[in-house]
Amino acid sequence: MNDQNKTKEELIRELKELRQKHILLKTKIVADYPQDDSVSRQTELELRLKKIVFDSSIAANSIADSHGVLTEINNTFLKIWGYKTKDMVVGRPISEFIQNQDEAVAIVTALNTIDVWEGEYTAKRKDGSVFIAHGLATTIRDLQGNLMGYHSAVIDITDRKETEKKLMDNELRFRTAFDKSPVGEVIVGLDKRFIKSNEAFCEFIGYSNEELIGKTIADITYPEDRELGMLDLKLMSEGKTETATVQKRYVRKNGAIVWGEISIKMVRDSHNNPLFFLPVIIDITERKLTEQKLRESNELFAMFMAHSPIYTFIKDVTPTECVVLQASENYQQMIGIKGADMIGKTMTELFPPDLAAKIIADDWACVSDQKVFTVDEELNGRSYTTIKFPIYHQDKTLLAGYTIDITDKKHAEAELIKAKEVSEENEKRYRGLITNIEAGVVVHAADTSIIMSNPRACELLGLSEDQMKGKVAIDPQWKFIAEDNTPIPVSEFPVTRIVKSKKAFNYQILGVCRNDNDIVWLLVNGFPVINNDDEITEIIISFIDITERKKLEEKIIESHALLRIAGEKAKLGGWNVILKENRSYWSDQVAAIHEMPAGYAPLVEDGINFYAPEWRDRITKVFTDCAQKGIPYDEDMEILTSTGKRVWVRTSGEAVTDENGKIYKVHGSFQDITERKKAEEKLKESELKYRSLIENTNDVVFCVDEKGEYKFTNHVFAKTFGKTPEYFIGKTFWDIYPKEEADHRYEAVKEMFRTGEVQTIEVNVPLPDRTLSFLAKANPIKDENGKVILNLTTAIDITDRKKNELELLKAKEKAEESDRLKTAFLANMSHEIRTPMNGILGFADLLKKPGLTDEKQQIFIDIIEKSGKRMLNIINDIIDISKIESGLMKLSVKETNINEQIEFIYTFFKPETEAKGLTLSFKTPLPAKQAIIKTDREKLYAILVNLVKNAIKFTKKGSIEFGYEIVVVDAQNNVHQIRFHVKDTGIGIPKNRQEAIFERFVQADIADKMAYQGAGLGLSISKAYAEMLGGEIFVESEEGLGSTFYFTVPYNFKNEIETSDDKSTNSEKNPNIRKLKILIAEDDVFSEMLLDETVKMFCREIIKAKSGTEVIQACRENPDTDLIFMDIHMPKIGGYEATKHIREFNKEVIIIAQTAFGLSGDREKAIESGCNDYIAKPYGEKDIQTLIQKYFRK
Repeated sequence: MNDQNKTKEELIRELKELRQKHILLKTKIVADYPQDDSVSRQTELELRLKKIVFDSSIAANSIADSHGVLTEINNTFLKIWGYKTKDMVVGRPISEFIQNQDEAVAIVTALNTIDVWEGEYTAKRKDGSVFIAHGLATTIRDLQGNLMGYHSAVIDITDRKETEKKLMDNELRFRTAFDKSPVGEVIVGLDKRFIKSNEAFCEFIGYSNEELIGKTIADITYPEDRELGMLDLKLMSEGKTETATVQKRYVRKNGAIVWGEISIKMVRDSHNNPLFFLPVIIDITERKLTEQKLRESNELFAMFMAHSPIYTFIKDVTPTECVVLQASENYQQMIGIKGADMIGKTMTELFPPDLAAKIIADDWACVSDQKVFTVDEELNGRSYTTIKFPIYHQDKTLLAGYTIDITDKKHAEAELIKAKEVSEENEKRYRGLITNIEAGVVVHAADTSIIMSNPRACELLGLSEDQMKGKVAIDPQWKFIAEDNTPIPVSEFPVTRIVKSKKAFNYQILGVCRNDNDIVWLLVNGFPVINNDDEITEIIISFIDITERKKLEEKIIESHALLRIAGEKAKLGGWNVILKENRSYWSDQVAAIHEMPAGYAPLVEDGINFYAPEWRDRITKVFTDCAQKGIPYDEDMEILTSTGKRVWVRTSGEAVTDENGKIYKVHGSFQDITERKKAEEKLKESELKYRSLIENTNDVVFCVDEKGEYKFTNHVFAKTFGKTPEYFIGKTFWDIYPKEEADHRYEAVKEMFRTGEVQTIEVNVPLPDRTLSFLAKANPIKDENGKVILNLTTAIDITDRKKNELELLKAKEKAEESDRLKTAFLANMSHEIRTPMNGILGFADLLKKPGLTDEKQQIFIDIIEKSGKRMLNIINDIIDISKIESGLMKLSVKETNINEQIEFIYTFFKPETEAKGLTLSFKTPLPAKQAIIKTDREKLYAILVNLVKNAIKFTKKGSIEFGYEIVVVDAQNNVHQIRFHVKDTGIGIPKNRQEAIFERFVQADIADKMAYQGAGLGLSISKAYAEMLGGEIFVESEEGLGSTFYFTVPYNFKNEIETSDDKSTNSEKNPNIRKLKILIAEDDVFSEMLLDETVKMFCREIIKAKSGTEVIQACRENPDTDLIFMDIHMPKIGGYEATKHIREFNKEVIIIAQTAFGLSGDREKAIESGCNDYIAKPYGEKDIQTLIQKYFRK
């Protein structure tokens, strides 16, 4: 029985027995058990298995002694209680792990009373936290019933408890949301009666929830609206629609009529069965009243338009004509026709042709484009403006509009336009000048408010034109500063100066602090506009931007200061030599480096003498080359200061030419680099030490910068790619790896440069012949400011480790798949073998009954025969599929005549097809010589036989044709295939099953399963064989019309392919056979009898032998023997050995090997020993006759 099918009591009892046996084993109490070794080993095995279950359980298992002290726990116990090792727990009372000691006492009391306790309690973890535990505890007693200890299994149900609480909270929230929803919500049963209603619906309808329960929807619906929505409910119940929406009237409890808009949804259970309706009702009573008021308003509006002085109309519009549907009566004033008389008339009837055509085109454009059109028109000397727009009425688009007489307005507008044009022309000239000048211009009124400003002024002051307009010039919010950065008071503002003095001013420099915190420096000019009364009417201020000039001046000053400071900090100075004067001019810093006073200007020779003796020739040469040839120099040398101190300096020089190209001066820089030289020496020593370390490590080491460019690689890295370390210097990831891999590595480097953290990752390195795996550690190298400047990576090769891990994983998966296949295989085979075995044993038992008629006996015998054949086929298939799955099935490629195989199969199955009334035919288009190919003869034969057998099995009437044709695969390279086919007119295969039938234990969906019994292995074996032979198998089929199975094998005949009708073989063969002399070598009596009975019709004489020695002797004494049936397993000398002896003196006799084993390779062994053919037991009369016809047919 499976554990899943056992009752709780059975599981508890089994657990108790397990614990008792476990304790007994541990305490060596085995005296009461028999000392039989097999029993002891069995008990030990059971305990080991259950110990595995104990340790690997998902529950926390523990065992305590009779005092409640823990003696054994599993890893789950440690995980749940938060301990790391078992020795932290074992030896402690179990009560220490229970939060509430009252609960611990209650559990022990229950166990001492009934031996089993199950329940929940609060447990305490190592860190002091608690959790809710569900436990099952039992006592452990010896065979005499004495208490030996306790076993418990515990799981943490804290999450489940929290989930249950959340579910209760969610249900409460749902109920609250339903009851407190601002819209009406109800639950209605399938019988359309109310089950529950929320507060909003009760308030809407005037009934309480209790009053509504049991009422139907019709009970509260306005009589005329009761049928509304009923059809939708029916369709929802039938699953034909999901939701429905309807508007209807309800009758409140007080008799008042209210409107509701109902959205209905069907609620179904997990099996999609309808449970109830869930309508949501919105009170639309006010909306309906509003719609009524709107209709009344529309009627009033229509009355207004009918009597308005504006000309109104509505038309029905087509692309070619417009018809008036409505028109105001005042159209008589425009065209002399009343509105009522216009209705039904077209534009062609009402207006001149040109105007009518224009109106029709405009009207259609308005309707088709769905836009509002405004059209100006002239008619009878008057000007009109018409507004046209589409309207929608009863699912149709109409045109509505109105026309206004604008004749007087147009005359007035024409006069205004003329005056405006003159003014605008003057304004344009003025504004063009102001707008396009580079200077900013602002015009102020007498009160200093801004009247106008040009774009340049707005740009410089950082304000828009709208912000500028109206702003007062003396507003303290303006922030101006003087050149010394002190604020300028309002009294000194440019406009203020003009207001006070009424005079112009020029070239005031000031800075404007803008809202964006930028300071713009301006050069400002201004002047007043004064009228005849000596009053200021306007103030005009202009200014240009001098910010860049100010910044440049500041930079020059700052640069001089920085150069001086930098020279002092870097111990860097400058010098020059005027060649005519032959004197050097040193900066103060150069003099300081020489420990000479500032202003010291030595002759050139004196300056050279400051250099250390070993450097004087060099400085003389480079200075001379520079002064004479213009060759610049930059050298590191040593000087001796005035005090005799040696100082390392970096000196550089370059020539300066006059306008004629002649060198007249040499100048350069001079820097004390003594400290740098010391640092370089230390760095060289350090680099030498670390380079030696890196070069001698077995790990990969490389260094890249932020751009992914290699700065260093050691020999291990270079060897991985088959290069030298120098090869990689200056190259990037993209020079080494494919783009996708290079991009991936670059992103990782970017991340390290961003975070500055050490990263450890696994990377793959694709090489031409393999891919290597490395565990890499990327270390950031930072400068003195903490900025990452390089990525130093070390990596170890873990390719072998990864390979081993992968192989272990594959082995695990293969083992799991093998176990699964074994289970499926045994389950299917148990059924497939038991079914025919049931027929054999059952009807064999029935044959023992006395009084059976001959007819019944024959029926039972036929059934036993069919069941035996079926079981034999199943066993053969099992053996073949087992060999295929285990990889033991091997190919035996030899020359094979496919024409002979086709003809043999035809001869073999022809009697069976004739018995079923089927026509069997074959096609062999190749001549005999070209029909010989190299392949595995037996597997080719097995595929063809299986397909023909299936065709016979599934064809009730019609025909079966099989054979082959040659298919060109590659004409240029002369590559061909042989495509075999088996075509029938049988029941066919459903489209959705045509791929599945090639899987193990699968058949097509067949209504009459009993008519087509089988294990479903044949096609999967055929598929495996076809693929082993280098081809494929597939099917074309239609239900009710039949099937055609195809499979291919390579055609390896070297000569050109020829097909000849007169050389090909057809289905008609002469089965006549001469009388034979047959030797039966068989040590089994029943097999001998079967052969004797089967071959009688072909024999002139039968000789029998029961051992290998008798067979050899009989063959020597009867050299005219035609055929030997050779049993492989006989006493003294076996069949293979006997065949080899016979072939030494008789090469012509046909020898057919026979065996009951039927193992892989038996046929090949038989052929190798000298046999002509092979047959596996059990076989029938037809099998023997087919073989005899094959070799002795005339």
